[in-house]
Amino acid sequence: MEIVLKKESHRKTPNVVSIRNNERLFGDAAQQSSVRYPASVYGHLLDLVAKHTNTPSALLFRQRFPHLAVEKHVNESSVVFPIGQHYKSQKDITTSERSMAKLFKEPERLKQVLSANLEYFAQVGSVYEDRHACAPNSDEFNQLIDDLMPRVATPLVQALRMADMQLDQ
Repeated sequence: MEIVLKKESHRKTPNVVSIRNNERLFGDAAQQSSVRYPASVYGHLLDLVAKHTNTPSALLFRQRFPHLAVEKHVNESSVVFPIGQHYKSQKDITTSERSMAKLFKEPERLKQVLSANLEYFAQVGSVYEDRHACAPNSDEFNQLIDDLMPRVATPLVQALRMADMQLDQ
């Protein structure tokens, strides 16, 4: 998500684009259509901007969003989107476009709610084969993002260094 000032009550606008039937949608409108038309909705694009197709971020994007067709551009370096209980399923859930769209939508809501509350019941109805539900709390969420936390400090330290400031200031 990118922080954008807007007239509506939300101060955050999803950084999502939907292109379907010659119609472009941005932000909340695009995100709402992501569950219904996941192959037409593009998010997490900052991971691909100015990246070569073989960079780790581009490869990770392909792994996370296998339903989006990502191709090399003619200049051989740019990424292009051609538009157009415990239970383990026998099928890979990443092959279901609709399931993946639902699974990427709920963590954003979870992140917002857990920033102000200690517990939240994540409800993602009928994600895949009508079997998935979870009830994470703040501690579990923090464990899930532990590997990302070292990356959080880096931009802050860089900004402080550029401003010639110390952390205690």
